[in-house]
Amino acid sequence: MISPLYTSADGAVQLYCMDAMDVLTQLAPASIDAVITDPLAEQKRTCVPATPQEPGTVAA
Repeated sequence: MISPLYTSADGAVQLYCMDAMDVLTQLAPASIDAVITDPLAEQKRTCVPATPQEPGTVAA
C-alpha cells in the first residue's frame, strides 16, 4: 500500500512523490483528477516532507 506525501485537511487532495506508474496502478479507478510529472522523472530523487512557507517564497 502506498502512502501520500501530503493529504489536505479535508482529504480531497493527496500528493505522492514517486514513480507515477507505481502510484497509478494502486489507486482506485476514476479517482485521479491530475497527474503532474517533471521532465526528468526517470532520475532518482529524494522527497522531503512539505513544510509551511511564507507567501512568495520558494522552498530550498
